[in-house]
Amino acid sequence: WENPVGMGGGINAFFSENGFATDGMSISPDGKIFVVAAGADYDGELDIYISRKNAAGVWSYPQKLAISTDKDERSVFIAADNKTLYFGSAGWGGFGKLDIFKTTLEGGTKCGEIINIGKPFNTREEDYGFVIDAVRNDVFFVRNSDIFYAHLGEQADERIK
Repeated sequence: WENPVGMGGGINAFFSENGFATDGMSISPDGKIFVVAAGADYDGELDIYISRKNAAGVWSYPQKLAISTDKDERSVFIAADNKTLYFGSAGWGGFGKLDIFKTTLEGGTKCGEIINIGKPFNTREEDYGFVIDAVRNDVFFVRNSDIFYAHLGEQADERIK
């Protein structure tokens, strides 16, 4: 690591103006999309925001994604296809306190269908922080502040992949 610099553009302005706390951010593998769970207080309810890099390499001012609810959203991850987004939410129903969901980024602040990835990844507890490898076989996730690993294999439910 040498000489880290701010991301600039709208991202730095967004955090400077709002003083938001965050719980996870992700940059797409192609480096053009930034997604973050942010809000006024880390212990409060957070929303999901998106920023895109323009042709000149400048990040747009983050906008709230349509998947954000009036409850808590956490721990975002953009998959290797640059469009599948995994996130934790208490606002879309499910099995417990926070569940892991999947959607697709459709442009602007729009997202595709919101899918609860189901059991065994979602329980009555807090489940979030889902990260999947590029070939979609190995995943890591958080349950009640502990990190878990699972190998999906070829027979995994498509809701997850």
